[in-house]
Amino acid sequence: MENNNYNQEVIKNVKQHVGDKLKNLVYSKTEGALESVHHDVGVMFMYQASSGVLEILNTDNKRHYLDGYILDISTIETLYNEYSSIGNGLQFNFIFLTRDEYVKLTGDSSVLDISELSNEFLYLVVTPLDNHNNPFNRHFVIFNLNYAFDINSIIVSESDFITLRNNFLRNNLYEATSTYSSPKDGSVLLRYTWDNLKEIMNETNSSREKYRQVQFILGEVTPYKILSDFFRRNPQYGLDEPKYRRAYSDHEKQLTVVGMYLPEEINGKEGYFDMGSLYP
Repeated sequence: MENNNYNQEVIKNVKQHVGDKLKNLVYSKTEGALESVHHDVGVMFMYQASSGVLEILNTDNKRHYLDGYILDISTIETLYNEYSSIGNGLQFNFIFLTRDEYVKLTGDSSVLDISELSNEFLYLVVTPLDNHNNPFNRHFVIFNLNYAFDINSIIVSESDFITLRNNFLRNNLYEATSTYSSPKDGSVLLRYTWDNLKEIMNETNSSREKYRQVQFILGEVTPYKILSDFFRRNPQYGLDEPKYRRAYSDHEKQLTVVGMYLPEEINGKEGYFDMGSLYP
């Protein structure tokens, strides 16, 4: 299934697409209180996906997605040091990989021990954006690696990337997710500005120590009514309704990712975030 919108994704005004982390949309009304609302809304996005878009990606009791996409924050720093002075951020393209393709690109066979995983599963390839928000011809495999990231390797060639991207757009599972989110298309990619990524790099836990990893967990943009019901039942929390609607109203039921900082804290600072820069 081809997507005619793919070549229309150039950002006209990057300030309108800065990602919209949950912490900029939801907040605690009680000063000094533990702001678990970020955690709660993040869980809501993940729970919504488990009964919606991810259920579509289950066929014959086989999962077409990983439970988590682990990324060392040092990898973000490496990409930042290389590309931030000549571009605007990173683009995360959804693709489907077979088990053989995954091992070829990553050298990591540990994921293949998961018996419930399908032979073909959802993955993300990362591409830096130039100053005009056009993708560089440099595509990186960075998630769930069993060795240190090397910016000079783990690169997907332009021709292989185009093949993987087109295979994703033609895949019957992508068509099914698009049908589910209709009249909106299924998500093809997400974009993070360097400002967003700097926040991830600099985020600290309750002990003021920087986190070492981020785990991306697949989620679904929750319909506004579900979210508003939550805030009505929890008046101690606030929602920036106009900002939420700007970030998400055109993306309800679409696939996204929820980020969780690792190592996770128990009864400490909450580390969930979501990015609103979705593209059909």
